[in-house]
Amino acid sequence: MGVGMGLLVLVLSVRSALADGTETLGPASITIQEGTDIAAFGTGLIDGQPQDILVSVPDESTVTQALLYWGDRYPDGGAVDDTATVSINGGSPQEIAGTLIGGPTPPAASTYRSIAYRADITGLIGAGDTTVSVGGLNFGGTDGTDGAEVVVVLDDGGMAAGITVRDGSDYANAGLQPGNDPLGIFVPQTYTFLAAEQARDARVIIFGGDAQAGRTDTVNVLVDGSPVLTLIDQLASSNGNQWDTLNMPLSIPAGATSLTVEVESGSTGVGNPDSFNWIGSLLALQPVPLEPIGCRVTAGINDNYDTGDGVNRYRAGGQAGAHTALQPQPAGEWTHRQRGGPAGRFTFHGGTASAPAGTEIDDIRCSDPGTCTPSGDPPSPAKQIDFDGIGTFKNIGSSNRTPDFVTAGANVTAEGHGNTTFDGTFHWFEVNMDDLGEPGNSNPEKNPGDGNPELCPSIGFGEKGARPLAETCDCSDFYRITIYDGVNAADVEWLADGSIDPESMNREDVIYQVWGYLNGGNIQIHHLTGFDTN
Repeated sequence: MGVGMGLLVLVLSVRSALADGTETLGPASITIQEGTDIAAFGTGLIDGQPQDILVSVPDESTVTQALLYWGDRYPDGGAVDDTATVSINGGSPQEIAGTLIGGPTPPAASTYRSIAYRADITGLIGAGDTTVSVGGLNFGGTDGTDGAEVVVVLDDGGMAAGITVRDGSDYANAGLQPGNDPLGIFVPQTYTFLAAEQARDARVIIFGGDAQAGRTDTVNVLVDGSPVLTLIDQLASSNGNQWDTLNMPLSIPAGATSLTVEVESGSTGVGNPDSFNWIGSLLALQPVPLEPIGCRVTAGINDNYDTGDGVNRYRAGGQAGAHTALQPQPAGEWTHRQRGGPAGRFTFHGGTASAPAGTEIDDIRCSDPGTCTPSGDPPSPAKQIDFDGIGTFKNIGSSNRTPDFVTAGANVTAEGHGNTTFDGTFHWFEVNMDDLGEPGNSNPEKNPGDGNPELCPSIGFGEKGARPLAETCDCSDFYRITIYDGVNAADVEWLADGSIDPESMNREDVIYQVWGYLNGGNIQIHHLTGFDTN
């Protein structure tokens, strides 16, 4: 596996940013966290400070990331301010230091420059309504500060959206500069993505300062070069004097591969062209709903991963889905052996004949139709399989091989000898495998010069990955296992059929998780057995 894919709590990123921008916007120079949607809320600060921003988050969602932006257009040679004073819900003010993300831009004809800052305020915003009071900003001008914006990444528990944040300071005013001058035009922002076989929802958000009502501007959104939305004179101090946030829900048609956002100073060719300090452009592209597919899997894996503190080694193998992959009780068995390294040593298994009663494969889900070469005969019906179950630790290393679980004080006991009267801990576990190609296929993660690295995101695909569908055969097979904290045998609840009620298991506290593209071994997804198809 690649560097950094060791024992980790599930904190996923869909994009590691590269740079911000001056007289353009660029990928945000921080990691943008995973979520199912985005939202943005702003306020103008021209008419006095502090001003309140009401951030409204649905009760069923959590905030995985919150970012505070502020920006201004100020006289050349004037002071700038990289620290805002913020209070949450009327609480004590706190100083929030920002990172310069764009500007100062070159002076326009009026000798004014534009600038923008960003600060991560994750942890200050939660579900429900939060009032963020922003002030303490002084850019040395005579007209105050343009405004501030709170951007939140939301997670409602569904499949992750493709979220991209671009920011910086791109200023233009066609009334002050010729149309071909960088200060007279904006740089369009184009997002590319893989085509889907059906339409999907998207959300585009842009925000910034200095635009005013009564002046002219145009915002265009194009999909594959064709206009799908045009807004005329909508940058009009909609969030208070000289600050605007535009929230644009869209439908992306099947087969589309790009979306472009254009901002123009001017609209109909008459009137006074607007000035605008474009600070943020955000896209959230929803995943394609996954159609149910029946399948099963066999696999044998011999791999290693680098935690940054050393190389760990593991083996894993088994099968899920034979003789049946269907409810009410799928069949199968899975074993994961942590063999050595910083993570210690243990054997974990579920559903095997040697495990205690109660261990089992509980649910099998197949997705991403199609197959990658080489495949079976008949070819695989799907590229991805996820299965969940209940397992136990067969043995646990001691001394210098004691497992280093990511949850302090993890409740973990081994089976010991004989399982007739098991009184140890049962553990919920989840496995994801992607059958994308035998080890040795193109893998940009392992070999940066080999192909497009965006095709093979380090966290893989599917339910815990960067994108729901692989849509490629240019990556190696992928494996992830997640093991949760234990529940004592005396505390689990048994159902009438002799199985453990999954609702009585701990499915929140991760104690062990590894993932990555395989260096050794093979994953093979198969069609359902004859038992299921007859």
